[in-house]
Amino acid sequence: MAFTCCTILFSHDRIHHSQSTTDPDPAAATDFIESSCQATLYPTLCFRCLSSYATTIQKSPRKLAQAALSVSQDRAQSTSDYVSTMMSVSGLPSREYQAIKDCIATIGDSTSLLKNSIHELDQIGRPTDQDFMLHVSDVMYRRGLVPP
Repeated sequence: MAFTCCTILFSHDRIHHSQSTTDPDPAAATDFIESSCQATLYPTLCFRCLSSYATTIQKSPRKLAQAALSVSQDRAQSTSDYVSTMMSVSGLPSREYQAIKDCIATIGDSTSLLKNSIHELDQIGRPTDQDFMLHVSDVMYRRGLVPP
């Protein structure tokens, strides 16, 4: 989902950024999310995860990014919690125990990066579309999600 979020952010220039972001039309908001999700590797999953936020997102790339990051963080935390329950299996061989421990650490790193990205997005203020995309691009570069 994190990659989905980044793809959505990067494809922003190709999707309706000139339209009003305060249009209360739920169908237009759903269409905005659906067209944004088409730029991702998993458009159906993207749409399924974000469509319930249509009234909040409307046609705002910023709100779409915030929702995508929040959903990604929630899913990563939920996955970490689930995988953590596997640690309590009695008689777990050392190799499997270490693999689960590594998995939890990796998910924890992802959760931290998502939390930092949410914070970073909140710090942007109200920039123009161009400034917003430049800042998002910079965040993605620093996270190693796009080449230099």
